[in-house]
Amino acid sequence: MHGGKAGAPKGKRNGNWKHGGETNEAVARRSAARELLRKVREYA
Repeated sequence: MHGGKAGAPKGKRNGNWKHGGETNEAVARRSAARELLRKVREYA
């Protein structure tokens, strides 16, 4: 098994972390916005 449980560290400890656009908070915020838009379109 190559790598096993290893992998890149989360967040700022990962050298590729630039702007936070893929943080758990940002992903959850986009998901909530999509759900809200879905509901608005359904009732419109």
